[in-house]
Amino acid sequence: MSWNYAELSKLAKKAGGPEKLVNILIDSGKNKMKPWLIVAALGGSAFTLVVQKIIKYFRNKKKISDAEVEAAKKELIQGIKDYDAEQERIRKVNAE
Repeated sequence: MSWNYAELSKLAKKAGGPEKLVNILIDSGKNKMKPWLIVAALGGSAFTLVVQKIIKYFRNKKKISDAEVEAAKKELIQGIKDYDAEQERIRKVNAE
């Protein structure tokens, strides 16, 4: 990259010196970044909220699933016990 020092010298003179020109250029870059920083902050916040809602949804779904599994286990165990009791009762009736 080649610098045209004559043009930079003219710009610096108009700006009030090389230090001021450099500060103007840096401030200009900072001002151009402000909208992007705001967009990034808002986008990050929105993304975080969406991820939290998704996590909450799946946690609640898992809790429901765990409760359904427990209910099914209890029903199955009770069904086996009822069947065994019925078979025992039938055996006793047949044995008499």
